[in-house]
Amino acid sequence: MTPCPHPGCGSRVTPAGFCQRSGRRVDSATRRHAGAARPAGPQPRAGHHDGGPAAATVLLPPPEREHDPLVLPEVRPATPVAGPYDAGLRRSLGLGPDRMLAGQYRLIRSIGYGGMGEVHLAEDTRLENRPVAVKFLHQPDGDPDSVRREDIRLNEKAMRSERQELVALNHPDLIRVFNYGSHDPAGEFLVLEYANGLSLEEVRARVVNDPGAFGGVRFHEFVLGYGIRILHALSYLHQQKGKVYGDLKPHNVMHCGTEIKIVDVGSVRQERAEGPVTAGYFAPGVGPRGETRFQDDLFSLGVTLRELSAAAPPAQGLGPESLRRALDRATHADRRARFATADEMALQLRGVLRELRSLRTAQESFEPSPVFVQSAHALDGAIGSPPPLSHWASGAAPAVPLGPVPPEPGEMACGLPVPKPDPDDRNAPRLDRLAEDDATALLQRTSGWEPSAELHLLRCRLYMALAVTGSDTRPLRWAYAEVSRARRAIAPGWAPYDWRIDWHLGLLALAAGDTDRAALRFEAIYDAIPGEYAPKIALGYCAERRRQWPQALRFYDAVRRRNHSLGGAAFGCARVLLAEAAPRTDAAGSTAAAGEHGAQGAPDATGGPADRAAGLAGALAALELVPAHSRHLTAARTAIVRIRAARARNSPPDDDALKDALHRLGPLFHEHGLTDPRARRRLETELWETVIERVPHLSLAEFTAGLDSRLTAPQSPQELAEMLSLLYRGLADQARRSDLPDSTEIAEALIDRANSVRPLGFRHDRRHPWLRKAYRQRIRDRLSPRSSSK
Repeated sequence: MTPCPHPGCGSRVTPAGFCQRSGRRVDSATRRHAGAARPAGPQPRAGHHDGGPAAATVLLPPPEREHDPLVLPEVRPATPVAGPYDAGLRRSLGLGPDRMLAGQYRLIRSIGYGGMGEVHLAEDTRLENRPVAVKFLHQPDGDPDSVRREDIRLNEKAMRSERQELVALNHPDLIRVFNYGSHDPAGEFLVLEYANGLSLEEVRARVVNDPGAFGGVRFHEFVLGYGIRILHALSYLHQQKGKVYGDLKPHNVMHCGTEIKIVDVGSVRQERAEGPVTAGYFAPGVGPRGETRFQDDLFSLGVTLRELSAAAPPAQGLGPESLRRALDRATHADRRARFATADEMALQLRGVLRELRSLRTAQESFEPSPVFVQSAHALDGAIGSPPPLSHWASGAAPAVPLGPVPPEPGEMACGLPVPKPDPDDRNAPRLDRLAEDDATALLQRTSGWEPSAELHLLRCRLYMALAVTGSDTRPLRWAYAEVSRARRAIAPGWAPYDWRIDWHLGLLALAAGDTDRAALRFEAIYDAIPGEYAPKIALGYCAERRRQWPQALRFYDAVRRRNHSLGGAAFGCARVLLAEAAPRTDAAGSTAAAGEHGAQGAPDATGGPADRAAGLAGALAALELVPAHSRHLTAARTAIVRIRAARARNSPPDDDALKDALHRLGPLFHEHGLTDPRARRRLETELWETVIERVPHLSLAEFTAGLDSRLTAPQSPQELAEMLSLLYRGLADQARRSDLPDSTEIAEALIDRANSVRPLGFRHDRRHPWLRKAYRQRIRDRLSPRSSSK
């Protein structure tokens, strides 16, 4: 290469006539940089043809492939046509009339520019004229005449080693390097796999001009698909003796068919080594000569994905917010605040992708959490279980599930998912084998273990459980002390960036009843792991406690649609929708729906009967979608029965809902897991006492017709009253046997209820011998001489 004649430049001119430093073509007449630089927008790349992006056809993937998170549209570019080769360019490269390079590669035409040189389409004449891309590499700046011969030999040896390492790279999303060589005067060149498609910059331009070509809002999912595939390639590259890509940008990634190819591998180098970078895409902290670290590749990818996503129409729901937070973390100015590895970022992008897809299609897109253990707690707020005995206490208000309250903060803190132990923690093997549930026992067993971050976090949760279940507040202070020890056990300087610390501090804030402080912690966790379920359920709960219904529903609904099995999200949706639909009485005594006034008392455009009916239907639909394999199935089906039965108690009453609730009892008892006889009796009692309220207005036969044969079906109002009386007396027996502090009062209240509904008669049911004995004794007392003398 010849020196650049532009005054004061000091760089060199490539064989194609471009200045290495400025990237501008050098005008041979004026001997200055031309006014136009190499295209900075949709540059031609390997596989770009004269027809431009419009020459490619885009076919969206079929609906049956919706489940595949990495599915991409198919890009079919126009068939390349070999045209005449620029004679001036051929002479500058030192090629003969046959355009043969190194006696093997016949150059066809120039197809692009790269940070390290020009790219040409060629045919490999030794392999059946296979199309390949030949990339000429820029020579280093400086006068070679001033370099000592031994330095030249060392440089050639290092370059030969680098070329061999590039040839050894083997990943489906990295462009393959087939060969390398040298040709005078063009210099060093690489022979690459020919990527025939559109660069991501061309894809972006295509979406701007024609959003429907890439599926409209669906393009956000394809952007994440690009990101996950690129991250897989970066992960592979980072594990190859510490290599980085260094110059990631939309121009350097090709969409070929249904795959991607990262091109321009000439920028690959060792971590912290010098290399090319592009303004606007390299991270803060990159050295002045392009010295790049692993996480700087993730920064460049985040900028690339943000540019692509900005071209698509806005999507609905929580998905775009999750995507924004993921890209914000990838492009954080502080390197330590970014994702630690390409694999970690890929896991979070997969979660965001599935969230976007489930919100768009209204279909489940389940994938187990890689960092949380699924909670065994339904977090139903009591609507997922039969009413407690206190429901029938004297003077107790009826527990109507149409006005549910969220779980107590302490219950929520103990019921949220638990982070999986770090496999690199010294105590991880022993923590995985712990099966004891008793907090006190576990604290004793782990007291002599070698300290580690995971051990201290476990002990934090155990102390928190003791504080929630007991009246002593000291365990909560001990839990905070364990978090401090865990922070000190983490590698120095990294504790502020470890989301596990924020998670446990959020749980402790909940245990103390401070939902505002807990929400701040959970927001930070949402920033760190935006593809996970747990922080969204926690944020939904905090918004629910503050009566911010739309915000709570936004979080709960995003999780529920993505994973129907998570009871915490399904019950959260149901509670919020029921709270909005439940009628309430204001200070003036008038009745209104909660949704009519919103969380802060401001009037709302919705809240009429139709909106309340839609809210109730939405709550039931969320619970109906809890699948049979979910551990929360029983609670969800119980909640449906109670909600349907409660419709008959409200105005206007829904008798069809009451009949449906009765018909659901059989499957609930014998198929859906409600096997506890005491819980069954409480639920039956609640339903039949609702029926007896409706008997004066409706025929009992309408309710019992077709009832499950495994249930007792009364045929007359008298039989119904007798059955309900027996149910009350059975519950009174439960109360006597319980350890409730007011068990005696509850039992007496239930006996009073039994007597109030019992039909008048001279004979009592022989199934209660203790009752017969009591009445016999009363008759004897009345007939005794002492009684008659009085």
